[in-house]
Amino acid sequence: RDIIIFYQRKLKSQKGLISICEFEQKTIEVTIGDKIKKKIVGPRVVPKSSPVFQEYKIWQVLNNLSFTPKKEITPGLLNQEYHEEILSLESKNILFEELNLRGNLKASSVFKLLKLNTKDWKCNFEAIEGNNTNQAIYNILQVISEEEGHGFDWNKKDAHTIKDELKATLPELGIHSNILDFDINDDNFEQQPSYQLWHLLYSAEDDSKINKEDEAIYGKTAVNLKKKLHLKYGIPIKYTSLFANINLQPDYGSLSAKAIRKITPHLQDGNEYSKACALAGYNHSNSITKEENLKRELKDKLELLSKNSLRNPVVEKILNQLVNVVNQIIDSYGKPDEIRIELARELKKVS
Repeated sequence: RDIIIFYQRKLKSQKGLISICEFEQKTIEVTIGDKIKKKIVGPRVVPKSSPVFQEYKIWQVLNNLSFTPKKEITPGLLNQEYHEEILSLESKNILFEELNLRGNLKASSVFKLLKLNTKDWKCNFEAIEGNNTNQAIYNILQVISEEEGHGFDWNKKDAHTIKDELKATLPELGIHSNILDFDINDDNFEQQPSYQLWHLLYSAEDDSKINKEDEAIYGKTAVNLKKKLHLKYGIPIKYTSLFANINLQPDYGSLSAKAIRKITPHLQDGNEYSKACALAGYNHSNSITKEENLKRELKDKLELLSKNSLRNPVVEKILNQLVNVVNQIIDSYGKPDEIRIELARELKKVS
């Protein structure tokens, strides 16, 4: 009875369903049986909790941030000039440090950091999403520091000062201070202790995140995780459970680490996303020109989706019905120049 109710077998890995990066993918031909089929290959997209994605996300938002005066302060001075003066690279770096350590910032905090009066200025964001992974880790380090008598008021200090003080106090507790440093532009970024710490916490199985009472039941995985945290990063054993129970942001981004690391340096230079993508050699909208469209090789018929190729069987069935209709049109009337499909919501507008 206890086994049936409280034990569940491990789910089959779903890594094969993780999307392939739209910028780094390529199509190859593979032979399956006696048929040659096209297959999309490339690096998979990164988890949203990855340090790579978290920093990229912040820079993307910072370059979309803008401030406009609520009233004309200096006659004839354009809002764009104000925007360029306020959001210099120096200002963006200040905001990045805070967002990268504290996590989300409200607009009021942003105004305070940039020394702007909320009565005179308005911002196009009510709040900015920061580094959720770092926020969770720094919150744990704050608890550890306070427990060990090194507590200080983080609300009254900037991110740079907090990081420096932690780097000074963590070695006294035996914790490696290099877990605070991450350089997204380092070619060996995956070897950095901060990245490896995240990967260890991210890849730990769900049943490793348990309390002391449950260790006797689940044992090995939890003990191994806590042992690694202690031996590899010097985290005192009594605090390893804080890291083992950390909550990381779920889901995946839309790009791979390879693509993100190509785009981010251009974002750090102050370029907007579309321009940063272009400088990295990517077409961010995936659009093609009229000439490229005319040169495309078109298939004689559409191919049916293979069984279980989509995660939603209802959608799979509907799409295959659509493919059959299109193929019947081609058989009856020949290949048309264009097939336009009206969805139900469009038909309702006409009726």
